[in-house]
Amino acid sequence: MPAADVIVVLGGGITAGPPDGLYPDLGAAADRVWHAARLFHAGKAPRVILSGGRMAWRGERPSEAAATRQFLTDLGVPAAALLFEDRSRSTRENAQYSAELIRAHGFARVLLP
Repeated sequence: MPAADVIVVLGGGITAGPPDGLYPDLGAAADRVWHAARLFHAGKAPRVILSGGRMAWRGERPSEAAATRQFLTDLGVPAAALLFEDRSRSTRENAQYSAELIRAHGFARVLLP
């Protein structure tokens, strides 16, 4: 895997547990989050964008990006390395809003686990 400026983790892999729950729920696509942590720890990129908003039908649960943050920090990725996109409600919006962050930070090379 080549080195890059940033790793982008699209939503859909993790959902927040109940509002009073302690841990996020891992979904079928949670491997993208595990792989992002592995890439970060391997020194492949110094920053990670977490993408995923809050779905109205899930009630007051935190956004997917917030749930992913909790899991990645539990895996040893420092909070200072994380950037958040928590407005998206679809994969298309994950890409659109993450691209805005990529441009705003001047990142040129992206890894998408």
